[in-house]
Amino acid sequence: MSVSSGPTELDTIAAGGENFLARMREFQSAKSQAESALNDLALGRSVKAAWDEAASKAKEAEQMLADAKAKVEQMLTSAQEQSQLIIEGAKSKIQSENEANAAMAADLKTQLAQIPVKIDEATKDAKTAAAESRKATIEAKKAADEAKKAAQESEAAHQLYVESKTKYDELYAKIKAVTAEVPSEG
Repeated sequence: MSVSSGPTELDTIAAGGENFLARMREFQSAKSQAESALNDLALGRSVKAAWDEAASKAKEAEQMLADAKAKVEQMLTSAQEQSQLIIEGAKSKIQSENEANAAMAADLKTQLAQIPVKIDEATKDAKTAAAESRKATIEAKKAADEAKKAAQESEAAHQLYVESKTKYDELYAKIKAVTAEVPSEG
């Protein structure tokens, strides 16, 4: 005969009464829910990191758009200033010089003909940059929306965890009370 410091697991199961198995199933269910809620919480943290990354990309997209706009304005201003300077120079030289200036006028006309092409190229580049920036902004907004949805799901998972934990604690206390009532052999 051995001396026991308390009831063994078999004694507890044997003396558990009619509702013992039902309580054990409830305990197992609550434990599974709590584990699931913990996994959902870990997912929520991943979603938060994705949300932060999406917000960062949105800021980058806004900066790209601002940079593209500034570049376009700078290029347009520069092209307009160059055009104005070339036209004024051509007019003054044409007025002040004769046959020698006729060759210069032809050169200036060639340069002037290239300016609209350069302006068109700069405008196309600016439009492309603006389109890319708009696309990046749309993608960033979509990522932000997805991250927001994931954060909401994470919050719901956290709430489920809190509820499951409460149920688990209640069941655990009940099981502890029942096992404390079981007489020990001795």
